[in-house]
Amino acid sequence: MLVSSISLIFKVVDFPSYCSLQNGDFGMNGREIGAFQVETVKLNVKAEKIGVYSLDPRVVYVDDLRKTKTYESKPISIIVNPRLSGPIEKKIDETKPAKLEFRSEAAQKAFDFLVGAFVEDYFRKRLAKDRSGWRTLMNIVKETPVSYYCMYGSGKHHGYAAAELERLGVVEFRIFLGERGRGGRVLKLRVDAEKENIKNYVDRYISKGSKTT
Repeated sequence: MLVSSISLIFKVVDFPSYCSLQNGDFGMNGREIGAFQVETVKLNVKAEKIGVYSLDPRVVYVDDLRKTKTYESKPISIIVNPRLSGPIEKKIDETKPAKLEFRSEAAQKAFDFLVGAFVEDYFRKRLAKDRSGWRTLMNIVKETPVSYYCMYGSGKHHGYAAAELERLGVVEFRIFLGERGRGGRVLKLRVDAEKENIKNYVDRYISKGSKTT
């Protein structure tokens, strides 16, 4: 018996006739699998909304000695992207916006740009999450109405917009080495997509079909 919560996350559309589904568990109805034999079970599922989902499947079986054993597989991450054509069947509930309050319009615009940058890299270009969304201060200045002073400030301190993003804890800053034409070091930042309120912004950005940066 294959035990998984997949049917609690996705709608199961189709599965093999020799299987049964109950409370999120798939049973093989007494079907035997011999030693070194591979049995493939294909399921057709339908996602109700976009997002990143984690599954922790495990297999419960009876061995040759009639003892019940359990095998736990490695966690599986599934990314559900928006459909490339046609409306998304179930949109994100926009009555529950992320609880972020920006003091300056510049910080808000810079944040929106960085959300779009993460969506572009991770969901559309399919880059690894740790490589997605990183942009320089100059990228923000060139691609948004945010001024140079708002991001760079003067002296050793960031501009007030960059400082506000850092104060709110919604972005990560990192020094990248080996960048040509920049003395080998360049500062980049991105939204902290692991935080729940940031995920809400990312989901809403995708559901609206916004143009990427």
